[in-house]
Amino acid sequence: MSLEITERLEVLRDEALNTADFGPDAGGAEVFDAILSRVARTSETAPGLDMSLREALNRRLAWGENASAITVDGESVCKRLLAAVLRSFRDPEDTARVVVIIAEVSCTAASHLARNAVQRASKERALQRREMMVQRQLAAALGQQDELIQSYSTELKS
Repeated sequence: MSLEITERLEVLRDEALNTADFGPDAGGAEVFDAILSRVARTSETAPGLDMSLREALNRRLAWGENASAITVDGESVCKRLLAAVLRSFRDPEDTARVVVIIAEVSCTAASHLARNAVQRASKERALQRREMMVQRQLAAALGQQDELIQSYSTELKS
């Protein structure tokens, strides 16, 4: 059953990714692939986490893409796929299964991106604090050096 639904979803790939406007390398392809993978594994009792989705999202982040842009790409793919599924699927049970999976994958992607943003923000905050500490130490050292110069110049004048 899930194989049949997966094949029906693959037919909707171009529409979901909007390849007419964005070409074959449309943003959000990793979300679509995760949805296909999840649909193919619906018969499993505990399908688990989709590590390929997380790796694809991490790869996009590593290449410097903004997390909000990646989220928008995924959201757009999910919206287009949802509209296509609602239009083309006839069986309400199949439609409901796919809608739930689309929501799960979308939430997983958004959650991963949010967690990544929080981790990145905490790292940046730690770097800022280290920089502030170094700046304070440098200011203190320069102040001590200035005091030494002042004391030497007063000694030389006397």
